[in-house]
Amino acid sequence: MNELHPFDRNIREKLNDLEAPYGESDWDQFEEKMEQDETVSATDFDKAAADRLSRMEAPYDPYNWDLMAKRIDVAFSFRHWLHRNHVPELVLMILLGFTLIQFFQWESLRQRFAPDAKKQETPVPPQPNTNKPIAATASANPACVGNFDLCYIPEVCAKVEIAQAGQADLTPLAWLPEEPISPVIPEVPVFSAASGFRPLSPLPSLSHTLSGAKLPQLEQYAKGSAMAGISALKRFLVRPTRWYVGAYGGMDYNVIQAPVDEVFQTEGYLTDSVGQRAGVLLAMEKGKWQFQTGAAYTKVAYRPILPEQQYGNFDYLVVESFDEIGFHFLQAPFEIRRNFLPETSRWDIYAFGGIQANVILHAAYGIEKTEILSSRGMEQDLSAQSRLNEKTFPDGILDGDRFFQNAYLSFSGGVGVERSISSRYKIFAEPVYARPFFGHQIGPNDDRIHRFTVQMGIKLQVK
Repeated sequence: MNELHPFDRNIREKLNDLEAPYGESDWDQFEEKMEQDETVSATDFDKAAADRLSRMEAPYDPYNWDLMAKRIDVAFSFRHWLHRNHVPELVLMILLGFTLIQFFQWESLRQRFAPDAKKQETPVPPQPNTNKPIAATASANPACVGNFDLCYIPEVCAKVEIAQAGQADLTPLAWLPEEPISPVIPEVPVFSAASGFRPLSPLPSLSHTLSGAKLPQLEQYAKGSAMAGISALKRFLVRPTRWYVGAYGGMDYNVIQAPVDEVFQTEGYLTDSVGQRAGVLLAMEKGKWQFQTGAAYTKVAYRPILPEQQYGNFDYLVVESFDEIGFHFLQAPFEIRRNFLPETSRWDIYAFGGIQANVILHAAYGIEKTEILSSRGMEQDLSAQSRLNEKTFPDGILDGDRFFQNAYLSFSGGVGVERSISSRYKIFAEPVYARPFFGHQIGPNDDRIHRFTVQMGIKLQVK
């Protein structure tokens, strides 16, 4: 047992000698107090407890307000509402669409390969093979007449010329080469700049009598394939070119991705915002391909999730918070579009993709300061103690800042649907997704903006 301190031992001895005086009335007074406490109602007891509890105050902790603000932002954010309400609906609609597409495809395939009742009732008798040779005329193989660059077999073309010069009574066996070749496949018309459309014999299939050592015409085959590609390019270039101008507007849903903040020692986070956009477009269309560009204006405003900072002294305290970042953008897309439905249809479905240039025109930063001054304190300039001084705040090119510090590229792509309302006017609707190019970061917090846009517009054919 530990020994008591001499001072504690002295106090204990003096207290042991004390005795409370005995009074007969003390017990009566104690009994009266107990009876009074029993007569107190539950309402009075609750009121007395509430009065005492109302005087109690929790100690102030500024971090609790940050936690509460984050919880409110998450509960009422557009992204949370979208995920909770509309994502299940979107998934169900996509599944329903795939089901309907598969159903209609199966119905069309079943009708295409269904047996024909008329053919089953009246079968066609086999035709006898007379095996009569057909005489070669001047039009037996017109692809070879004067067009040795379009012919695959020079020997055949040479003998066709002889037959057309005065030996029209020759049979096909008379001008074929000595070595057997595969039968000629039906001719396909090919465009030539000199004489318009000319028939071109496709590449014949190999027979068992031909081997790799007996194909001296491979160069002619390659030449014919190259000319077929050139002819396809010529057909594309001679198609009419249409020019369009238009205007559009839409809604932006921006997801802002911020990395780890080394100044405030916070982890990376995601936040979102909603904005509007408006723009004009210029498009050049040739066949099913279209190149489009233009310009659009949009604004992005969001609240960075950074802790509140306090600095100063006992007489002069500053509470500072970074409340909002706002960027005004000018965007210029450079995209290629591919249409899928025929040109005769009034509807069209298309897909497009390309690169989008983004330039910050103006930047605004909302920094709120609260100054707490004691009765004996004086106002001081304590801005040098703020940790925001370690960050770089770009101002935008309209405010005189550098261009390359306020410009970056994004990948953009999407799908759309278009409807012709007259011979010159079309309306369209399209969702677009844009992602920063090579992870470019902007703003004082090195943020990355992922943008999803739903836009609608109208365009006019000017040529």
